[in-house]
Amino acid sequence: MADEMLKNAQPQELESQIGEEDGLKEQLLRMCRQNKLAAFSAVLILVVILMAIFAPVLAPYGEAEQDLISRLQGPSAAHWFGTDELGRDVFSRILYGSRLSLTIGILPSIISLVVGIFFGLLAGYFGGWVDYVIMRLADIMLSIPSLLLAMVVMYTLGQSTVNLFIALSLTSWASVARVVRSQTLSLKESEYVEAARLIGVSNGKIMLKHILPNANKCEYN
Repeated sequence: MADEMLKNAQPQELESQIGEEDGLKEQLLRMCRQNKLAAFSAVLILVVILMAIFAPVLAPYGEAEQDLISRLQGPSAAHWFGTDELGRDVFSRILYGSRLSLTIGILPSIISLVVGIFFGLLAGYFGGWVDYVIMRLADIMLSIPSLLLAMVVMYTLGQSTVNLFIALSLTSWASVARVVRSQTLSLKESEYVEAARLIGVSNGKIMLKHILPNANKCEYN
């Protein structure tokens, strides 16, 4: 009887009701209330990112601007963090240098996160030979020390910022894929996922809309 009601109902209406949860704003507010230290850390990171973005506006001197007369000075009103051996303002150089440091730290993490989520969803949802191939590849990546793998990639591809991004991304996607796969294996048998299949929701939409948003909730519950 329930199956007939699901089949006769409008797919769009049912799909909107399946796995319906709080919006992103409510989830973020709840996470901030539950973990105030994480919220403070996020604000601090955001301030650092904004300072890096607006470095040309905030920096009192250019990143390579030299003043040999003022070399090796200590902190002062003119040079908050002092100067180096070429008279360059250390505070200004930190602001400009943080742009590259944040890019190297954040961009490879985002790439490895996206790749790991993609392969983890595929492995956990479809199973079979897809799961076997992806997980064996992940095991190979995890069996190689990350620093050694990054050095081999950099030596093979050459020294450049793009190759550094590739090397750092290759060293961490496998662990993300394993976590997402384990969550997907448990969530794909849920009632709301089965209901989504009954009303004809595509596999891609089920993975992205009904499984992935709930994967982190399984992790914390």
